[in-house]
Amino acid sequence: RAVSLYSKLNYTREDLATAEELARKATALEPESATAWGARAGVHSTYFYRNWDVSEKRRLDLQTTAARALGLNSDEPEALLAQGRLLARQGPSVAPQAEATLRRAVAARPEDNRFARALSFFYAVTGRMNEERAILHAALQRDPRDSIVRYDLAMAYANYNSRGATAADFATAIEHLDAGIAVQPVASLLLLKAVLTGGWRGDMPAMRAQLDLLEKQPHAERAEDRAVFIAMWGALLQRQPARGAAAGALTAKSYFEDTVVPRRPKDWALAIAHRLEGKDNLA
Repeated sequence: RAVSLYSKLNYTREDLATAEELARKATALEPESATAWGARAGVHSTYFYRNWDVSEKRRLDLQTTAARALGLNSDEPEALLAQGRLLARQGPSVAPQAEATLRRAVAARPEDNRFARALSFFYAVTGRMNEERAILHAALQRDPRDSIVRYDLAMAYANYNSRGATAADFATAIEHLDAGIAVQPVASLLLLKAVLTGGWRGDMPAMRAQLDLLEKQPHAERAEDRAVFIAMWGALLQRQPARGAAAGALTAKSYFEDTVVPRRPKDWALAIAHRLEGKDNLA
């Protein structure tokens, strides 16, 4: 149950908190279960991977639980995935070890695209674009309706930091996003398309169409840091300060923490919104 919560489409912080408690209970009930310890490692890894908690305690908990799982079963898939993701963040000196660990994870779960996507992300951050795209295209052949593989493929061509992307790259990225949205309009697809169309192409109507679709998604998805930040950003681009403030009100958090918007204060965007409304005192 814990793994299903953090591996589903558009999981939230609340899902992850529930998964953490379920995995903790599982290891208490079955302390010799590699699967239970692997699930706990997977929870810690997901917090770390999403930049939702990159504290030293979280990192140590990730290492400890993954080691416990692998001590019980050296091929435990979730633990291998967690360990490989952590190694991938530690720089070039351990890149060979990270790749080997992630390859072992894929070999343990060759039918699960989540594992292939983790290996493709490693190739992305190490500049091995052709291998990244090849793995994702193979994953898409396994499941042409996998919206998150479509998202990752779009990111492999044009993403939030698309310096150097060509017009053809943007077209390919949007093609994959549209295909994923046609299956299920999950927030991650809508947000990336909003940024590519609005931020990089300057197409405000196309950007607004994605953000309007986002407003139809469940509150928990709209209230995630990335969604709130991009909704505010889009409103400010269109000089719609009231809409930006309304998006900001979806979360009580003062700082956005996500892989796309690491540690960015919400008040910056709110101050700009107030300035646009002529309310300099509030800004």
